[in-house]
Amino acid sequence: MPSVSDVLAILDRTAPSGSAAAWDPVGLQVGDPAADVSSVAVCHEVTEEVLGAFGPRPPDLLVTYHPLLFQPTTRFVAGASPAGRALRLAEAGVSLVVVHTSFDGAPGGTADAMASAVGLDAVGPFGGSGQ
Repeated sequence: MPSVSDVLAILDRTAPSGSAAAWDPVGLQVGDPAADVSSVAVCHEVTEEVLGAFGPRPPDLLVTYHPLLFQPTTRFVAGASPAGRALRLAEAGVSLVVVHTSFDGAPGGTADAMASAVGLDAVGPFGGSGQ
């Protein structure tokens, strides 16, 4: 059975975390890198609705586009805040991986999909790591 680290390595081959913007907290945000992964869910953003949809058997791993935690957090207290949602994930044993800007610039990633959707064909890099 693959581990969270194994899934991170697969994601890193597609969307290298080193290519993410310096300000963007991509990668593992919640969980144990050694935890086994038998089920994965994907979302755009970790909202209350996403957590409510888990039901009695939450996934082992949740991969999200937007980071749940952008700011340094000094408290993990139950509630609807990002820190409260992170606490709920941890209590449920759900690891959280973020792919935000690493996936934006990946070949076939967000930027390429958006360019294709609006019919652009002469595309090239813009900005770069740390932007």
